[in-house]
Amino acid sequence: MKLPVLIKSSLVALSFYAGIFAASYDVKLEKIVGYKDWGAKWDTIFVVKNDLVTLAVLPKIGGRIMQYDLGNHPSIYVDEYAKDWVPDDGNSMIGGYRTLPSPQSDFGWPSPPAVDCKPYTCKVLTSNADSTVIYLESGIENSNDQKYETHQGLQFKRLITMYKASSHVKVEETMLNKGNAAFTHGIWDITQSDCTNNGDVDTKNFWVYFKKNPASTLGKGKGYVHYIDESMGQGPDDTQWRPDAAPGGIMGVQYLQSGDAKIGADCTAGWIAFVDRLDGYAYIKKFTYEKGKTYPDSGVTVQVYTYTSYNMIEVEVLGPLVTLQKNDSTKMTEHWFSA
Repeated sequence: MKLPVLIKSSLVALSFYAGIFAASYDVKLEKIVGYKDWGAKWDTIFVVKNDLVTLAVLPKIGGRIMQYDLGNHPSIYVDEYAKDWVPDDGNSMIGGYRTLPSPQSDFGWPSPPAVDCKPYTCKVLTSNADSTVIYLESGIENSNDQKYETHQGLQFKRLITMYKASSHVKVEETMLNKGNAAFTHGIWDITQSDCTNNGDVDTKNFWVYFKKNPASTLGKGKGYVHYIDESMGQGPDDTQWRPDAAPGGIMGVQYLQSGDAKIGADCTAGWIAFVDRLDGYAYIKKFTYEKGKTYPDSGVTVQVYTYTSYNMIEVEVLGPLVTLQKNDSTKMTEHWFSA
């Protein structure tokens, strides 16, 4: 199946499944300690499924989404060495989907702990056959570390909704200022996507795709910017980036495990896809581009980060920069689909 056809089929998966399975495939919720082989220290895992997709939420560590499977096919990376272990800060590789404030240059690394790796409050707002809504709330960032000076009072809230007979999952992120001073940040989400087949690393068949902005001036007209940090071993190697991966201005990033590197693009089309070409699976994140707003990191809406040491690739969406006064908030909504 050619790439444009595969992506189009993914984006219409909701209506297709709803028509076929309208009388079944109810949404079910379980709360499980010791889910899969993740261990009891990760505490209660909220598992939501509808017989098409399974979603698992980990409140104990940053409220992360650690599973989004279509059938038995995984999309989200979970680090084997992190299972049943609770980290002290964001330096630790865990896996999953999480949210951070942009730009990263405001804190370097590790990330603000209250929103990234500390426990989130978790409540089930709705749970019935038609849908389940899970609410997550972080603590308020109040670290005395000077690197988080502009993050004082930062808080995230998250709503996750799964629907009956559909691969569609809605993820609503809200960033709040609960401090006394104004700050300017954006909502930045990161999905660490699993690049293994049957447990073995695959450096041929995993790709990330998005549509380039035809009016982009990034990279001297390439349509993307390559962030190079030689201190992290990131060099000018361009073999992973495929600017003309498919007709219609489709940019591709092939997982080669050839280097730690990162690109960003000012995608206005509002989607980014993680694809397993061997098994024929696609996982799509749809978002809304806000014309006229200022975006971080050279003005990008999507980023892709590749690793040498981990069997995964990061699929990232960035919202615009917003100045929040005390008690102000801003929101970014994503829609996930798989096929």
